[in-house]
Amino acid sequence: MPLGYAVESRKGYLYVLTAGSFEMNSAKRMFLAMLEASVEQNQQNVLIDLRGLKGPVREADRLAYIDFCAQQHARHILDRHKPLWISCLRAPGLLPEASGEAAVAETRDFYFRSTSDIEEALDWLDLGADFAGGL
Repeated sequence: MPLGYAVESRKGYLYVLTAGSFEMNSAKRMFLAMLEASVEQNQQNVLIDLRGLKGPVREADRLAYIDFCAQQHARHILDRHKPLWISCLRAPGLLPEASGEAAVAETRDFYFRSTSDIEEALDWLDLGADFAGGL
């Protein structure tokens, strides 16, 4: 099944639910839709739920995708929008720790973290466990 996604505005953050197999063009469309929704809903925090993502995701694809996201986010800021804080909630073992990706993203004013722990994902966005309802 190709990558599908839904973007929902919640109190204090955007919630992006994904399901299916990683496919670059669909993943790029998802990120652009998330940027658009962040402007429309005036949201700066984003939780991307990758627990429905089916693997494997090749390392080269993952790195190319994070580079695309960082470039699009830079354009977002140039258009005078606020920088986003993005927390990715992944299934344990599906993707490796993303410390290198996070370091690359942070050097480009793209604040990104990846974790398999819902509380950690929400805490990084300065949201408490009370926001985890329905996850």
